[in-house]
Amino acid sequence: MGLKAMQERGRMQEGMVADITIFNPETVTDNATYAQGTLPSTGIPFVIVNGTVVVDESEVLKDVNPGQPIRFDPQDSLLEPLEISAWTQKFYNVPQDFGGGVPGTQPQYDKRIIRCCD
Repeated sequence: MGLKAMQERGRMQEGMVADITIFNPETVTDNATYAQGTLPSTGIPFVIVNGTVVVDESEVLKDVNPGQPIRFDPQDSLLEPLEISAWTQKFYNVPQDFGGGVPGTQPQYDKRIIRCCD
């Protein structure tokens, strides 16, 4: 499927694949909360998937499954893994010069922080 499947979507036209949701934005209610994030919204009376009604008068119809997943070929990651030494240098590196203070004095910091990550 992949990219070809995406070319058949996105517009309402004969021969295309379309999902249609019919609703009044004034009556839709988002019922999800932080504690219950999977609660569905209410106030959506009709949903049509690939020409098949799946929600009729706000009731989800049982045993109606007209949709299909869009699959893409697996790809290698575009991200490069970060070496642990680079990570610790970035996040645990204590500057040797704090940009001020009394000339000739050493900065005061807890040396255990640096030793823990060498």
